[in-house]
Amino acid sequence: MDADRVDVHRLRRLASTVRGLSDADPAKLSALRSLVAVSDEDLLVGLSSEWAGQVRENWRRQRLHLLEMWARVEIAHGNHSGVIVRMSELPPDHLVTEPLAEILMQALCLDGRRVEALRFFESMRRRLADEFGVEPGPQLWCLHSELVRNDVRCLAASRD
Repeated sequence: MDADRVDVHRLRRLASTVRGLSDADPAKLSALRSLVAVSDEDLLVGLSSEWAGQVRENWRRQRLHLLEMWARVEIAHGNHSGVIVRMSELPPDHLVTEPLAEILMQALCLDGRRVEALRFFESMRRRLADEFGVEPGPQLWCLHSELVRNDVRCLAASRD
């Protein structure tokens, strides 16, 4: 049987492929778009075993990392508005992960929505404090400070 006919194998192959490609390579962007389009429920359709559930959970975690990678590549290709749309569709729990929050703030700023980026930071900061008793990390505070000062040079640099 062709391994690409099994969704899990196809996704693992694609995920492995993107890691070896340059961000400037259109093939990386295309593969990442395909990967982030797959929802957790799309995997192993029709299987309800414990193993299938574990595979879906592993994919959910890996997908967050791939989503971050996708967003950074999209922004590098100038598609910050597409990143905003996609991030807006995410469950709110995903946006308390700092790399995704940072990417959304950068995309908003690049889209001319600096005030919205600052508002997002404040709402995320309150949520982190209320739900987890923590403050955003230093990288988010740095980005926040740059946005407050209207210093958008930070957006041109990659934040890996």
